[in-house]
Amino acid sequence: MEYRGTKKMSKYEPLWKWIQENGTDKFSLTFAEIEKIAGIPIDHSFLTYKKELTEYGYKVGKISMKEQKMMFEKIVEDGTQEDIKMMHLVYCDNAGKKGEKVLDKILAGTKTMVVRGAAGRKIPHSRVFEGERLYFMEKGSAEITATAVVKAVQNYVKLSDEEITKILADNQNKLNLSDKQKTRWHKKCLCLVEFENVEEIPPLAFEHQGNMDDWLIIEKIEDVVAGTSIPYNYEKSRF
Repeated sequence: MEYRGTKKMSKYEPLWKWIQENGTDKFSLTFAEIEKIAGIPIDHSFLTYKKELTEYGYKVGKISMKEQKMMFEKIVEDGTQEDIKMMHLVYCDNAGKKGEKVLDKILAGTKTMVVRGAAGRKIPHSRVFEGERLYFMEKGSAEITATAVVKAVQNYVKLSDEEITKILADNQNKLNLSDKQKTRWHKKCLCLVEFENVEEIPPLAFEHQGNMDDWLIIEKIEDVVAGTSIPYNYEKSRF
């Protein structure tokens, strides 16, 4: 099979096309995710082949052997990567007895990781990164009352039932999920976000707009606060 007229198709062609079609400016994939998308195991030859990705408008960023993941970054017109740190508003469930609500656990330090999942990739999967800021709001309260900094992120796709169970169990000491929550987040695509430096803040009045999801990606928190809010850009919540 010929590729682009003169070159033979690269063995990583399915991966390059997937990254290009993803369209996100900056995101990470685990080695396991890469192997599933590419359809082949990763070996040392990847370091030679990775330069091909620039033909698709992306480049390979940081490769972490310890965390078994790799960063991918879109190349902007001047040849550089536009490094913009986004902020995230996270809705926290308020179900449970007093003292067992999600936000209460976060503030008490007994929960240091949140999870989102779906049958397919959905925000915040591949769209939240180390060093970005989280803001927390108890569902139904319309008040943003805490903040934290992202410490680490794990993204998974096409998981089996056994893999889902293992991932949630391996991270239970950080997730602190109830049995009901374990069932809720038993999904084939998972995004686990670990955080640190949790702080309570003076309550900020949240201004709800339209059909917002339970995780919002914003440029600054004022964009969703009453009195300073702007029309929410729903494109940030789509792949």
